Amino acid sequence: MASLDHYIDELLSRGRAWFSREEALEALGLSSAAFIVAARRLAKKQRLVSPRRGFYLILRPEDRVAGAPDPARWIDPLMKYLGLDYRISLLRAAAFRGSSHQAAMVFQVIAPKQLRAFDIMLWPPGSKVLHRFPSGSYEFIAGEEEGTGARQMCSLLSPMSELDSQALAVAIAEKAMQETGHAEDGVPPGAGVGESPASARWR
Repeated sequence: MASLDHYIDELLSRGRAWFSREEALEALGLSSAAFIVAARRLAKKQRLVSPRRGFYLILRPEDRVAGAPDPARWIDPLMKYLGLDYRISLLRAAAFRGSSHQAAMVFQVIAPKQLRAFDIMLWPPGSKVLHRFPSGSYEFIAGEEEGTGARQMCSLLSPMSELDSQALAVAIAEKAMQETGHAEDGVPPGAGVGESPASARWR
């Protein structure tokens, strides 16, 4: 009997990054209880997220930083799973054709009935997330605000009260941001951001 780990690897090898609970149970011959245990274990490893009960997204390494794959890659199979017709927002549709001058802040769909937001929260507000840059590792604090969504903050200047003016604070902040991209001894140039998950919200 194949494991859930092997099952999701096989799906990814075929270019598919989602599956339903029913599909997995049929393919693996697992009991519902065994599937739930396996799915929770993979979710803790940040390999799975579930925007709706019974529907799962498989996270590739690059998706774990953003929190989830681009919803454009999975909204269609999800809505089919829910049995709902839908349309995407005009701004997002324009982006597909390269005719939008700004990125959509949220992924909006129009459906025949009201749906609760698809929330994927891999790190709750207040949790600490470690990111790695060429200059070293930095600790960020996770947060979320209504209207702007999820964010991560890192204090590079402390205490701010010792700075004489806002202009000086801006100049020092810009210099600090530039320095994070410069490698220190023993840290290879081009080291990427650590695989710390983020949160994504789509409506």
